[in-house]
Amino acid sequence: MAVKCRQCGSFPDSALYGSIPEHANDAGFQVVAIPSAANCRSRKQTLLVFMPQSDGENQRELPGSLPGHSSGLLRVHGNIEYDLDYRSNIDTPYAEKDIYQHTIQTYLDITVKDQYPVRLYFTNRFSNSSLFKNFTNLNLQYNPHAFSNSVRVALKNELLKRTRFNDSIRLTKQQLDLATTELLKLEGWKNSPSFFQQELAEKNARVLKSKGVKLPETQVQWQDSITDLRRELPNMNWPGKTDLGDVDFALLDSIKAQQRAGVNNNVAADTLSLAEKLKKNEQLIDSLRKKIQLLQAAYNSQKSKSAVSSNNSAVTANSVRTVAELDSVMRTNHIPDSSMPKGYRTLFAVRSFGVGRNMIDYSELSAKNISVTGVEAEYNPSYYAAVATGVIDYQFRDFIIQRKNAPKQYFTALRYGWGQIEGNHVIATYYTGSRQLYNSSTVLPGTVTPSSRVMGVTVEGNYMINATTALTAEVAKSSLPYYNNGGTNPHSAAGVTRLGDRSNEAYSIKINSLVRATGTRLSAFYKKYGVNFQSFSFLTTGTEQHAWMLKAEQSFFNKRLTITGAIKENDYNNPLVATNYQSNTVFKSIQATWRMRKWPVISVGYFPSEQLTKLSDSAYAQNLFYTFVANISHFYKVGEVQTASSLVYTQFYNKATDSNFVYFNTRNILLNETVFLKRFTLQGSASIATNSSYNLYTLENDVQYTVNSWLRIGGGGKYNRQTVIEKVQWGYKAEAMVNIKKLGGIQLMYDKGFIPGPDKKLVPNNIGRVSYFKIF
Repeated sequence: MAVKCRQCGSFPDSALYGSIPEHANDAGFQVVAIPSAANCRSRKQTLLVFMPQSDGENQRELPGSLPGHSSGLLRVHGNIEYDLDYRSNIDTPYAEKDIYQHTIQTYLDITVKDQYPVRLYFTNRFSNSSLFKNFTNLNLQYNPHAFSNSVRVALKNELLKRTRFNDSIRLTKQQLDLATTELLKLEGWKNSPSFFQQELAEKNARVLKSKGVKLPETQVQWQDSITDLRRELPNMNWPGKTDLGDVDFALLDSIKAQQRAGVNNNVAADTLSLAEKLKKNEQLIDSLRKKIQLLQAAYNSQKSKSAVSSNNSAVTANSVRTVAELDSVMRTNHIPDSSMPKGYRTLFAVRSFGVGRNMIDYSELSAKNISVTGVEAEYNPSYYAAVATGVIDYQFRDFIIQRKNAPKQYFTALRYGWGQIEGNHVIATYYTGSRQLYNSSTVLPGTVTPSSRVMGVTVEGNYMINATTALTAEVAKSSLPYYNNGGTNPHSAAGVTRLGDRSNEAYSIKINSLVRATGTRLSAFYKKYGVNFQSFSFLTTGTEQHAWMLKAEQSFFNKRLTITGAIKENDYNNPLVATNYQSNTVFKSIQATWRMRKWPVISVGYFPSEQLTKLSDSAYAQNLFYTFVANISHFYKVGEVQTASSLVYTQFYNKATDSNFVYFNTRNILLNETVFLKRFTLQGSASIATNSSYNLYTLENDVQYTVNSWLRIGGGGKYNRQTVIEKVQWGYKAEAMVNIKKLGGIQLMYDKGFIPGPDKKLVPNNIGRVSYFKIF
């Protein structure tokens, strides 16, 4: 190692091994401080010592490892939010005034003992509307994805310990470090004190010899002669005495020091001249360089193999999906159970567990897209088991509508099977409960709405044709409706066991595939329902029905252009329509999207649309029509200013007779421009809506200003002109966002605008919002 005084720059006697390389830190050296040596001229500072760094890779903690022990039982992260929304007028299909809606919501990620993750959701929504549903959601849910990911990370870390930092790599690294250190010493010898001392000693010797002074040959003689020379030379009277000034008597001591210290690392013996030592030094340098080259090549090769092995370890860990696969990897690599959380085998096989409101999506013919307040759990080690039970709250498509005096609906399901839910499996499902089949929202007031028990069984099989193609088929048989069960008890399961009756059966088959060679995504299904079939995923009854769908997605021009197309028939269920509702309409949809770097994104689509209209307190109407949408959006810079532009064209293909939408058969063009400055965000838009009756022209602008880190304010104006009334109507908007440290954020917004009203006129509509949120 090389030692140098930080204060005076001198090299003590114990540091005659070479100078400090300028690139020391870049060459893998570290700097440490030690007390200064007694022979340092400053005598009070520290010395800088440059030493090869140890290979700390084997001590480095790998990213993503399981969290360590914490002092507390729980660690909580999440957010809480409160919203108050006000509408002076609801849009025409609902026609309500002065509606206040409150929403309280929280989402918490809770980790128990730093290893076991759960999630807590809570939502409470209530309003003064007679139409919109008031509800409270509470769900405490085990987070299987977070836990399984933490197990995979722990597994990867254990695999890396066994494959990445092995003994051969460490040994080669140590040898390489020693050789590199030796090379630095030899290369630095020319600039070391020992070199300068011998060079000056030989210079002094040449001067003395030129004056006729006989030099000693041994170290003892040197020690005696230096003393004599210091005493006698000034008194000697011989020619050229004045030339003795060329002799540096102070440096004569360096000759003695050189003889005493010797030359480092076998550079040369004491008897060698400086030229001979330089030659020997160069030979050693050449030899070390060749050795370092070989060691570096070996080290790089070993590291490369280790990197491949590490990558394989990561792939192996990430590919583990089942308990059997996890056990196999741990057993093969001799990984102890102690490296994993307690109970990891059981928890790794839990696919879901929730208490409170749970979304159930089991199969096409048993229960799909329903919300149940109760308990739900799925467990899938080598076999599959699931249970769910509770009260049905709403389905995805009708949760907005508030039903008055609707009978309670209950749901219970038991599932058991073999295989993995993501792979090949066969699962049998038994479902039962009570559901409202007979459309309480469409019957006349005062009419008794019967409610009956539903019961059924299904068998579903999934087969992975290859890694990207899955074929799923399911058959089901249910109990008979109360009006067609032969007068038996409505709770009877006789219909399920009546094997000769096909009217209460249903069939489903679907396929999903990705063609990797072309990047094509394909999906299709076909479902057939008997006239008496009942389940919690099929909303209508009383008529034999079928539904089918074909969908394809394909990319072109190196994924710049993506085209998605679909065609389907009767794939729509709504509890608000008649019991024997059946649609034979074939819906088509197509969408094309173009993406290219530094160019605008262009998207064009043609989609079926629907509108639900309230006709009375007990009746609703559904209207179906098509919509064409095209848009161009671009995010770019003008100088140093960031800008976003979008142009949207929309057209509804409907008529006044099939829709309560005032803008029937309307074409709309919207241009929006946003400019992002340092503290300002400027937004402006212009739109034109045209149809056979009138034109509507709208201009809007909005300015937001960031005052500081905790305050943002904004506002804008609106211009509306409709050709029917030929009157300009003005609106405005104001908003503010305040972030209070440790308290949270508060958002205030008020908007005066207009919505379609009677006689094709615009009526005022005031919107207000107060929002509070806190992230912790």
